[in-house]
Amino acid sequence: MKRHAWIITPIFLVILQACIPAPTQPVTPTSTPAPVATQIPTSTPPATLTPSPTLAPTATLTLTPVLLPVYASTRDQPVNCRFGPGIVFEVVDGLQPRQTAQVTGRTIDNMWWYVQDPNNPGGTCWVFSAAVDMTGDTGLLPVVGAPPVTVDKLEVSVDPPRISVACTAFPQYFLFTGNITANGPTVVKWHWELSTGEVTSDETLIFEQAGTQTVQKSFVVYNPNDYWTQIHITGPNEMVQQANFVANCSP
Repeated sequence: MKRHAWIITPIFLVILQACIPAPTQPVTPTSTPAPVATQIPTSTPPATLTPSPTLAPTATLTLTPVLLPVYASTRDQPVNCRFGPGIVFEVVDGLQPRQTAQVTGRTIDNMWWYVQDPNNPGGTCWVFSAAVDMTGDTGLLPVVGAPPVTVDKLEVSVDPPRISVACTAFPQYFLFTGNITANGPTVVKWHWELSTGEVTSDETLIFEQAGTQTVQKSFVVYNPNDYWTQIHITGPNEMVQQANFVANCSP
């Protein structure tokens, strides 16, 4: 019996040893990384803004259309060239048959053309559109207004221009005649003036169209002398025309 217990004992020890857990290896503590210092941002001066350079505007190319000349040509008959656009204006020149004139303007209704007078360098006048043939684009012509009407001619005469009478024959009467010509429809204001200092009141003449109107006035003189009389136009423009006359006497 004792022999059997000795054999079992070693086996038991082996089993017992196997059941005892192996000693735990000591754990080496890992090193904790040093804390990273937090970098405090320093104040940065504000950035200086540099203005962008101003770009100079580039020139814009403007295309100007080339205007070709416009011409008016007469046909087989001469054509009147008038001071203004209408038959109420004075005829200042004429275009001969088959003559050409450059057109520089028009009325708003295209009834009259404003032309350079080919017979008078630097002069202008108006022709009736139906009386001429056109060359060129008339739609590009500027609209031109009628010119201001004026008294463009004034004549004064005295009848008789000279007398020789007995000194006892005074007073003597003289007839003064004035011819007033306007180049279009207008109202003319005028009066007579005499070298003796006499001045008549203003009078008016109505011109419905270009033309000449005649006015007359009788004056009396009381002594022999050299005299003058004149018509003074005050509207639409100012003009003066004078005539001289003589009154002589013998005892």
